[in-house]
Amino acid sequence: SYGFTSIMMDGSRLPLSENIRVTNAAAEMARRYGASVEAELGSVGGAEATDEVEQIAYTEVKEAVRFAKEADIDALAVAIGNAHGHYTGTPKLNFERLKELQVAVPKPLVLHGGSGITDEDFRHCIVNGIRKVNIATASLDALTAYAREYLLTGESHNFYRLNDSMVEGVYQNVKHCIRVFNMGGEH
Repeated sequence: SYGFTSIMMDGSRLPLSENIRVTNAAAEMARRYGASVEAELGSVGGAEATDEVEQIAYTEVKEAVRFAKEADIDALAVAIGNAHGHYTGTPKLNFERLKELQVAVPKPLVLHGGSGITDEDFRHCIVNGIRKVNIATASLDALTAYAREYLLTGESHNFYRLNDSMVEGVYQNVKHCIRVFNMGGEH
């Protein structure tokens, strides 16, 4: 056991039947260790670990229903206009599609590419079924900004203070997101 409590299986670029097959194979391994399984359906666009930007292929409701029924998953990451990494423009999320997915799919829905989405759009997503949001890019951006700010000070630098500043950057981003996602206890 390596201590992981969940896995993310991304077979979204595969044909639906193949995505189901590989997701189930991954789930079989994960379940042996008590890990939950998240999978992705539709293609969340953006650039992830490359400079290549992909187009978004929205999650189809009919496919999502089949996937949720046939794949051994605990949560489903959906494509509704969201993108991994930095957005090149203002994201235009398809809330109607999200509402349809929420009604049709009996699994918690996940939003990848949460960095760059407005607080208001986050709230709309949560009201319409999103139960997990990935915010890695925004957290890393905050880490970088706080590190830069520390390094530009005139004081003598040391690793521990640099590390503290980077942790503070991530902490501030996560704290903000928790407040937004909690919606002041409204939901």
